[in-house]
Amino acid sequence: MKILYYNPHPNLSLFSPSGPGTHMREVIEALERKGHTVIKFIAGDDEGLNRPNTNIERTGFKALFKWLTPDWIWQSLKDWDLKRCDKRYARKLERLIESERPDVIYERAYYLMASGVITAKKFGIPLIMEMNAPYTEEKIYLEGKSFFIQQSHAIEKLQVQSADKIYVVSSALLGYFQKRYPDVVEKIVVIPNAINPFKSYSNSALLAAIRSQYRIRSSEFVIGFVGSIFKYHGVDRLLEAYAKLTSDLPETQFRLMIVGDGMVLPELKKQASELGISAKVIFFGNVPHKDVYSYIEMMDIAVMAGSNWYGSPVKVFEYGAMSKAIVAPDNVPLRDVMNQGSEGILVGEGASDVYDALRKLVSDNELRKNLAEAFHRKVVATYTWDKVASDIISNAEMLIQKKTIHTSKKEGYN
Repeated sequence: MKILYYNPHPNLSLFSPSGPGTHMREVIEALERKGHTVIKFIAGDDEGLNRPNTNIERTGFKALFKWLTPDWIWQSLKDWDLKRCDKRYARKLERLIESERPDVIYERAYYLMASGVITAKKFGIPLIMEMNAPYTEEKIYLEGKSFFIQQSHAIEKLQVQSADKIYVVSSALLGYFQKRYPDVVEKIVVIPNAINPFKSYSNSALLAAIRSQYRIRSSEFVIGFVGSIFKYHGVDRLLEAYAKLTSDLPETQFRLMIVGDGMVLPELKKQASELGISAKVIFFGNVPHKDVYSYIEMMDIAVMAGSNWYGSPVKVFEYGAMSKAIVAPDNVPLRDVMNQGSEGILVGEGASDVYDALRKLVSDNELRKNLAEAFHRKVVATYTWDKVASDIISNAEMLIQKKTIHTSKKEGYN
């Protein structure tokens, strides 16, 4: 089978060190391991397209222009650029389809991007669409409103109604689409994120080097967080809980590892200083994804204090793959995959909730071991990228059977 993997996000590369980049790589590799040909169109990797880069540091005239421009206008300009990209992507997508003749398109959907559904319909090719967020709401929350918000709702409706099968990462996201588009619920499937068990191991040489460089002794009790850092990840609550823990248990030698980067990192470093715990907190910044498991290996407790209401955090599965006791948010996506009390501790939104969970786990070696082993067994048996790929292939085969040769020739390859 020929699968065209399409990601229209202009700033997301297949080689991004973590998060979505990892997800894309793993799905593609799993499909290829099963003997299928994957044609890749990853907009963030396409050097031939003059795509917008909204993450670069703004200096000089551009910085002044942004400072003088109302935020909704700035966001509108960015969205207008995004729409221009979408038109270019549609033309390239058409050329790829004409030259490669894929059997199915697998698209990782993105805000305001309609090229995938329009092109798939034009050529009569089955479309499986992965929708990992309520994109318009996410855009408003993370960046602000723009002139194109109403249009983005219309495009979301087009995406949902036009796709032949839709994957979402949580039942919370399923509920969101079910409420907005009740007539298409039967084609939406919940597929949480996953891990590759063959890559879930640490590098002993790197492990020793990290311990030596940062003077992390084996006698120290290590608590940690790994991943991209957004405000909703609750790392500030983790710092507050950790400060209280070290104060209440002075006889225990603790270290806190924060592995990852984000716009809030300077605020977190300042908070650690104000709490008087800077000497016992290590901010590693970004690390290559292949090295992530070595950092997790050093942790006695792996924490993700908060999350958004709809996402399926890859980091939790990585924690599980490494057999770590986990503290995670008590929300729908986590309850989809983890049983409270027997596979991890799910906590509320307060720093005191995180503290209570940490205090409980620090004082109970047997509990840490049992939780870690139970969730590890579930992760390696249930949540793997190979299983995700098998589901994609199964659905693709069914969709292809529904398309007649006559329709394919008429709409795509005549």
